[in-house]
Amino acid sequence: MRLLQDIPLGYYAFSGLVNFLTASVITLIVFFSSKKSKTNRIFAGFSFSVAYWSLLYFVWLITKNKEWAEFYLRSCMIGVLFMPSLFIHFVASFLNFKINKKFIAINYALSILFTSTIYTSLYAKDIGRHLVFPYWLHVGPVFHLALFHFGAVVLYSFYLMWQSIKKERGIFRNQILYVFIGTAIGYVSGVTNFF
Repeated sequence: MRLLQDIPLGYYAFSGLVNFLTASVITLIVFFSSKKSKTNRIFAGFSFSVAYWSLLYFVWLITKNKEWAEFYLRSCMIGVLFMPSLFIHFVASFLNFKINKKFIAINYALSILFTSTIYTSLYAKDIGRHLVFPYWLHVGPVFHLALFHFGAVVLYSFYLMWQSIKKERGIFRNQILYVFIGTAIGYVSGVTNFF
């Protein structure tokens, strides 16, 4: 914990800005490279949710006003709440995996349900100091449910990709491997916020 306390707040703000710029560029490239591709549109939506989260993460960290900081911090979590639903939808489309449409719909419905609580004490009770952060959410019960949903769906998505990596051959196997490694790096880096 001491190591985390020694990292200056500016580092976190800068990382949010870099993430925003990177995810925005990826969103635009993927979307405009093939607007008709369902897989591209879904991945662009996923990448947009990362860009949205990153932008508000950056703004939250440079804000000096407590009320605005709380608003930005709660708002940035909307992007996080849609990440698992968009990610499993993308993975299923990318792998041509026959996944139950109800399963996809339930995931989106959960994202919407969790989002409906974002500005209430069900999601977070209040805001206060934590480590180097002057403003940090003190989570409520819905946050824990959303965190479980996030973890379970993302792990299931990686399981599907891993199974495909083991059975596929050639260029498609390499594409799956690149997506697996790239998104794993992103998730491992981003999940450190939950600690």
